[in-house]
Amino acid sequence: MNPYIRKISATNLFVVPLLGIRRESLIRLGFVDAFIKDELKELEYDNVVYLLFRPLKWTEFNIFVEEQRKLGAIVDEYDYSDGWAVVVFKYDKKWEKDVNTIMIGKFSKTSKEYKSFLPYYADTEKQELTNQQLILEKRQEVKDYWKQELDLSFEEGDEVWHFYSEREILNEESIKRLTNMK
Repeated sequence: MNPYIRKISATNLFVVPLLGIRRESLIRLGFVDAFIKDELKELEYDNVVYLLFRPLKWTEFNIFVEEQRKLGAIVDEYDYSDGWAVVVFKYDKKWEKDVNTIMIGKFSKTSKEYKSFLPYYADTEKQELTNQQLILEKRQEVKDYWKQELDLSFEEGDEVWHFYSEREILNEESIKRLTNMK
């Protein structure tokens, strides 16, 4: 299990793929994490995900934002101090129930349609499943990982991935946490 995956929000891991943008491309643009809500802003939107960036190449980042805006994918975009930028993306309303299920940490309870929409293989040649699929399917590899890392055991019905609701909301604390992670 990639240590990066343990540090990111469930929104990042399970909602960002709904946008259809390659994670590698986002990271190259300074993508740091994703949130289901931004407490620092007074505006709220339905069916959105807040992507937090700390761009190093602002020109490249701005080109990306303009392209996404032309596609109609962006609802809002704004900056915070110290080089942080937030881009608010809309996801299809058909995923609302699945996103709500994810936001209570019930990953395996998402719909079959949602599960099949996410990439299945991280490496098709080796037929290695993505981290999302390993978690959604409650695979033994994830249980073994937690057993080795934290000596955790799982009972029937337990989800095999952590969920911290505080990680899903962008606020001053999350920005401090992410600043210190770098």
